[in-house]
Amino acid sequence: MKNQLRLGGLLTIVLVTLSYSSITVFTEGQRLEQQGRSSLETNLSLKAQYIERWLESRLTDLRLLALMREFKQADQAQAGALLRLSRDAWGIFDKIHFVDRRGELAASSDQGIQDWVPVIDRPYFLDALNGQEHISDLTMAKSTNEPLIFFSTPVRDESGTVTGLLLGSVKLEVIDRLLATLQPPTPGSDSYLVDLGGRMLSDFRHTQELQRLGRGPGESRLAIDTEIYQDALKHQLPEESYRDYKGQEVYGSYVWVNHGKWLLVGEVDQKMLFRGMFHDLLNQAVLGFFIILAAALFFVKIVEHRLAGTLKVLLERAQSIRRGSYGKPHSDSQFEKAPQEYRILMDAMNEMAETVRCKIDLLEASEQKFKSLFDHHLHAVCTFDLQGHYTSANAVCLSDTGYTLEEFISLRYDKLLHPDDWGRLETALGRLKNGQADEFKITVITKEGQQRRLYNSVIPIYSGSDITGAFCVAKDITVQLQAEARLRASEEKYRFLTESSSDMISVHDRGAVYKMVTPASSALFGYEPEELIDRCAFDFIHPEDLQPVGLTHQKIWEASAVESVTYRMRRKDGTYVWVESKSRKVHSESEGETVVVVTRDISERKQAELALTEVNKKLLHQAEQDGLTQIPNRRRFDNTLRSEWRRAARTESPISMILLDIDYFKAYNDTFGHLSGDECLKKVAAILRDNLLRETDLVARFGGEEFAVLLPHTDLEGALVVAEHLRKAVEAADLPHPKSRIGEVVTISLGVASLKSPLPHEPTELIEQADRALYNAKKQRNHVEAYTATA
Repeated sequence: MKNQLRLGGLLTIVLVTLSYSSITVFTEGQRLEQQGRSSLETNLSLKAQYIERWLESRLTDLRLLALMREFKQADQAQAGALLRLSRDAWGIFDKIHFVDRRGELAASSDQGIQDWVPVIDRPYFLDALNGQEHISDLTMAKSTNEPLIFFSTPVRDESGTVTGLLLGSVKLEVIDRLLATLQPPTPGSDSYLVDLGGRMLSDFRHTQELQRLGRGPGESRLAIDTEIYQDALKHQLPEESYRDYKGQEVYGSYVWVNHGKWLLVGEVDQKMLFRGMFHDLLNQAVLGFFIILAAALFFVKIVEHRLAGTLKVLLERAQSIRRGSYGKPHSDSQFEKAPQEYRILMDAMNEMAETVRCKIDLLEASEQKFKSLFDHHLHAVCTFDLQGHYTSANAVCLSDTGYTLEEFISLRYDKLLHPDDWGRLETALGRLKNGQADEFKITVITKEGQQRRLYNSVIPIYSGSDITGAFCVAKDITVQLQAEARLRASEEKYRFLTESSSDMISVHDRGAVYKMVTPASSALFGYEPEELIDRCAFDFIHPEDLQPVGLTHQKIWEASAVESVTYRMRRKDGTYVWVESKSRKVHSESEGETVVVVTRDISERKQAELALTEVNKKLLHQAEQDGLTQIPNRRRFDNTLRSEWRRAARTESPISMILLDIDYFKAYNDTFGHLSGDECLKKVAAILRDNLLRETDLVARFGGEEFAVLLPHTDLEGALVVAEHLRKAVEAADLPHPKSRIGEVVTISLGVASLKSPLPHEPTELIEQADRALYNAKKQRNHVEAYTATA
């Protein structure tokens, strides 16, 4: 046993050491990884800010240069000298060009450029013409085919018009120098710039990689397709380490700069990140191993002295439990000094004994609960064996049957049940023997000879795996069956009434779907009731009546009042019939909330109503129509004026009126007679009516030879145009009038009045103003006169 303890102790030391080392490696690795990522992201953020400021500074350089007078006035000689001076002073741009609006070179920092290629298709040129600044992606120069980055800003003359642009090119080696100044001194870390195509914009730390690929620094830019590049295109951050373009396992992060055109990538070598950690952990593991080894040996020696008597105590406790002694024994001093594991084992044995004792107590309590449930159940409960002999019954069962307990348990089912139900109980006994429960209705004959109808539920009673009998719970449904019989009789009466009614009675759900329809639907609509069930009532309603019926349907569901609506319903033959429906929401336990609708045919009543309406319309038309000219009369004009006056007041819109008179009409009557005068009035009225272009405009006979024109939503200027058009139309009709003092044809004089807003005026004011204007127009004849304050 001592050897086993020693071996166990040694294995424990090894496992503890390995576990400690693993946990330490994991936690320290997580800490270093998080620290490295955080440092990398902070460093990248600072670099990104520096690069963005550097790019903005280059645009600012060109922006300030574009404000110089030499460029605003397009002085090419002075502009070229200024460009060379600026390029040399800044030391950043390779070349600076002044390009005009045609894309041609106007001036340059380099003299003698002969191979200039127009740049009208370049994005920076197009942006400059639109007044926008531009920083290009990696672009191949048209003349030298050299990779460059272009900065551009528009040049404007004194009036602000874009006359060209300043275009500065920067070689990639400048970007290399910029990024080199930002490289951190941490070993194993790296950062570089790539464009959207994955091409390197910085080469200074990648010369060996270019040489390995067989490229010189000036030949082409190194293109990458690493995991972080793909993640950046998807705007995702890498969650784990990955291999960089050199094949090394690294942790990385990125930041988009230059408005998302360039990708700044930062990476740190995984090996360099964890190199110091592994050295420290190895030293800690060796030291910890020896410390734990010494402690374990000392512990084993102590344990060997404390185990001898403990096992004896455990054995005695096990034997007492086996004999049925579940009480907890008194612990002696030897056991109290035993190791913790043995005390736990003893406690487990005591708990096991306590559990057995509790199970026995629970079994007894369960038996008491069952007895209470059996005795106090609300329904009759009894038990019987598989031969149909009753073995027990509760108080409700004895009360319902009238037997005492001794009398009841002496009965067999054929002494208690109606003979018609013996076969049904024998079927239930057969199912019980196969372990199946059953439910059925039977009739019980009480001790007094009364019959009670019961609903029985029987379940088998098991003794081990054997079925010894059954429990029976019986619910007295005699009263329920009597109520159902009365309900059926009531439903028969209701069905007779609904089926005999000439009105169609229907039941609908919330979606207006037919759930019940009486036979009257056949005579009313030509549909049999089963043809309408589960169809929506709105499918049969005339389209013009859908809105009022829908609103009524909604009101019914919001309140319980009776609602009535008149509408047209489509019959099966496609014709429509006028009906009236009265509806009310009702609630039932079985169907929930529904709507009951009573619909009747009102076609004859509706035809009478429509005929009366048509007669009223004709009477109204005759009352508002001038009998001679067949245009609206003064009454119609006054009603329309009041209506349009209120509308104009609501909308604060102008309203105008024209009052006109036939020139020298008395002389016309004296010459041709009153019948010819009437014909003249008819012709002038027709001309006025036909020359009004809007439906809202109204011409009416105002009295005698006077006519009035109402122009809603029309200001004075528009009214004058309409008046002049009417004057010319009457004159162009060439109606003879030899007694006219101003010509040989019929002419009219027109007075025009207009109000920008009716309020706070009255309609009579507009008429008075038009009348004053007509008075002035008649002084000249065949003339249009507008009302003014001095008129």
